[in-house]
Amino acid sequence: MMFGKTFNKTSLISLVFAGLLGTPVAAETLNCTFKVPDRYEAWVPTTVQITNDREKARVTVTTGLFENVGKRAFDGELTINNARRVTFQFSVDNTDIPIERHVNRRRVGLTIYSVSIQKADHSATLRANPVSATDLGKSFHGKGSCIVK
Repeated sequence: MMFGKTFNKTSLISLVFAGLLGTPVAAETLNCTFKVPDRYEAWVPTTVQITNDREKARVTVTTGLFENVGKRAFDGELTINNARRVTFQFSVDNTDIPIERHVNRRRVGLTIYSVSIQKADHSATLRANPVSATDLGKSFHGKGSCIVK
C-alpha cells in the first residue's frame, strides 16, 4: 500500500484504531485490568487506561497506582499492530519505589511497561521490565482483559 504526501502519523494511528475498534472516533480509550501478585503491587499497576487522541496524534497512559504517588499521565506509543494484536508501550521512572530483596533494599528504577491486547477477545498481557533487571524475578508478566470505551 502506498501513501500520498498527505499521509501523516495521525492518519496511521487513526487507521490502527479504526481496525481495532471497528468504528472511527476522535479518541478511543481502553480500560485494562490485570491480576498482580502482592509482591509486585508497589510498581506494577492492576489497572491501566490507554487513550489514543487521533486529533493530537498522541497515546496517553494513566494508572491508579502511579496517580496515588503523584504521577499523572504518561506518553505512550503504539509499537505493534498486526492482524492478531495491538501493543502499547510506556516507561516510568520508579527510582522512588523500593524492591525488598532479603538483606539489601534495591530500587526499581526506569521501568518499561507494555500492554498487548488481542483484537479478537480483548484479552491482554502486561509486561513490566525494570531496565536494571538482570534476572526474571525482577520483571513481571501477567494476564488480564480490556474494555473498549
